[in-house]
Amino acid sequence: MVEEETRKLSEDSGTDITATPRFTAALVELVYRQLTDVGEDLELFAKHARRKTIIPEDLLMVSRKNNALRDILKEYLESMEADGNHATVTAQARQPVSDSDDPFSDLSQS
Repeated sequence: MVEEETRKLSEDSGTDITATPRFTAALVELVYRQLTDVGEDLELFAKHARRKTIIPEDLLMVSRKNNALRDILKEYLESMEADGNHATVTAQARQPVSDSDDPFSDLSQS
C-alpha cells in the first residue's frame, strides 16, 4: 500500500518519491498501535454504557476530536442505514496487548 501511494505521489508531483523499509515498518507500527487504542476505546465506551455490543455511536465518540473523520463516518453510517444495513460488533473478551505480545516491539528499539 505504501509503495502504491508513493508511486501515485511521484506521478502527480513529477518527482521521485520513495519510502524506505524502515519508514514503512514505523508506519505499520503506528497504525497498529493506533487501531489497538481505538479498539480498546470502543470496548470501554460499550462497557461504560453496560453493553456487550459496540455500536456506531461508540465510533463517533472515539472520533469526536477529529471533525473531518467524524463527518466521513457519519456520512458512511447514513448511507449504510439508507441501504438497510446496521453496523454492530459484539465485544469479545480479550487480553490487552502487552509489550511482549506486540509483534512490532522490536521495531521501536531501532
